[in-house]
Amino acid sequence: MMECFSQITNPNAAFVVRVYVVEPQPGTSFNVGANSFGHVAISLSKTSGSTTITQTVGFYPTGSGLDKLDSKSQILDNGDIQYNIGAIYYVNSESFAKVINYVSNPPQQYHFTDFNCSAFVYGAGQAGGIPIPDPTTMIGISGPGGAGYAQTPAGMASALRDQKASNPNSDINEAGGTIPASKGECN
Repeated sequence: MMECFSQITNPNAAFVVRVYVVEPQPGTSFNVGANSFGHVAISLSKTSGSTTITQTVGFYPTGSGLDKLDSKSQILDNGDIQYNIGAIYYVNSESFAKVINYVSNPPQQYHFTDFNCSAFVYGAGQAGGIPIPDPTTMIGISGPGGAGYAQTPAGMASALRDQKASNPNSDINEAGGTIPASKGECN
């Protein structure tokens, strides 16, 4: 799935992993909002000299309607979408290779609370030893039997803001923008 990165040799290459969050209700901790449940995408870039390959992907369900809450998974290109908060992590070739392996072999099942786009991006960070923060947050109404926990886009946005607050030098963009288009064919 990510074979294109081998077109650039590792010596003298720079490796970057980016996380992009589309918040459900921008600037809040709400898990549902104007942007539905929101979304988290991961972007991988490898540069050597004037050549850069970038792939930005997201983890999605294949189902539709209510079936998309629990269905087989798929990886889709996420270039050119709007995001609310993003983070950049500069990594070495070993970490980058581990993230590529993780993204190339995604879990086969998607579940909107048990394993979704946020969990996928967090898992990719864990695989590569990258300090992408844990997006676990409370969901539902608190009270007896009412609230649970899940890794969500709102949780990722909140965790990234916390990461920025605890380390002001973190490369975290809270202004949002448009995710650049993927560049370089990867199948």
